[in-house]
Amino acid sequence: IGRSAASRSRAVIIPLYSALGRPHLESSFAPYFIQKPSSIRVTLGEDATFRCKVQGSPPLSVNWEKDGRHLRGRSDSRRFQVESAGESNALTIQCARLGDSGTYTCRAENPIGQASATAALVVETQGPLYSFAQLPCCAYLRLHPVGTYEGGHHR
Repeated sequence: IGRSAASRSRAVIIPLYSALGRPHLESSFAPYFIQKPSSIRVTLGEDATFRCKVQGSPPLSVNWEKDGRHLRGRSDSRRFQVESAGESNALTIQCARLGDSGTYTCRAENPIGQASATAALVVETQGPLYSFAQLPCCAYLRLHPVGTYEGGHHR
């Protein structure tokens, strides 16, 4: 392990005994990311999915946050689907709304330590809410004489 990776991780060596009574060592390690979530842009109404891969000694728990708050227990939590299969984890936000834009964090924890990775979601409208159009404009003016003026006299 490189110096920077070794200084960031903590490991615990736990002696265990096999069925034969011989000791062997099993190491436990803090969570770390194999793949961090990437920032994404979606159009209003589309689904947005963050994916990450985490490894760490069990028991390992992985949770998702939006702007520093846990997503579980939100009133609209049915739109937020969390999937976990081994080291792969995903958060899908169904039918994204403008208010879903923000910073999303994947947080992994075990008794040894914790790791987190953050990505941004930007929800955009389909097009501008307004537009300008330049229309051609022509004006025609027809003048009708009301009277004439000749030689200092009005007729």
